[in-house]
Amino acid sequence: MDEQEILRIRARSNHALATRDLPALSRCWAPNYTVVTSTNANGFGRADSVDRLTSAYRDKPDLLYVRDPLTVQVFEAWGMAAEHGTWRSTWGEPPGTVTMGGTYFAKWQKYRDAGWLIQAELFVPAYCNGGASCVRELPVAAPEQQVE
Repeated sequence: MDEQEILRIRARSNHALATRDLPALSRCWAPNYTVVTSTNANGFGRADSVDRLTSAYRDKPDLLYVRDPLTVQVFEAWGMAAEHGTWRSTWGEPPGTVTMGGTYFAKWQKYRDAGWLIQAELFVPAYCNGGASCVRELPVAAPEQQVE
């Protein structure tokens, strides 16, 4: 039952992405929703992620995102679930259409009053074809981390 509910919410989130209904999409997210995008951009909270998507839709008017779940594993005792699947995006960019996609992971949390909400998502690219956006250089060095 919980797995089916999560899949229904994922379908609603895909519909919201396709129709650019960001208020509906943000209702699928926990208030402290966290995302790491395919380009390593980080988003914290609903408002930050809505702002990021608003900019992306403005910059790429034909942008389309789709998430296709492969597995959902529910840990009922703690009201948490893991979702794993594939994602893809397309948009127009000289010289043609860019297609990009890969694997995603989502952590879900069940709330007493709100039901299942996406707590966090991580998008890992596996391919990118068709445009300048696909060309990226490796970082020069990893950020320094302090050990205390």
